[in-house]
Amino acid sequence: MYHFPIAGLTHKEQDADGTCRFSAYRFHEEDPIIFQKGFRLAWRNGEEKDGKAYGTPQRSRATSYVWLYEW
Repeated sequence: MYHFPIAGLTHKEQDADGTCRFSAYRFHEEDPIIFQKGFRLAWRNGEEKDGKAYGTPQRSRATSYVWLYEW
């Protein structure tokens, strides 16, 4: 659907019940994620600040793939 040199959205589909499926990517060649002994990737769906919820987050399931090159 759109792409840039380091990120893009390749597929987006919304079902009649509002369920949204999408595929996206992000490369970190120019801004590497430096870590030792592992790292944690967190997916947030909806935000809350000062007791107020923003947006209308729906139940979500995420699958993530990471390709790591080490030398």
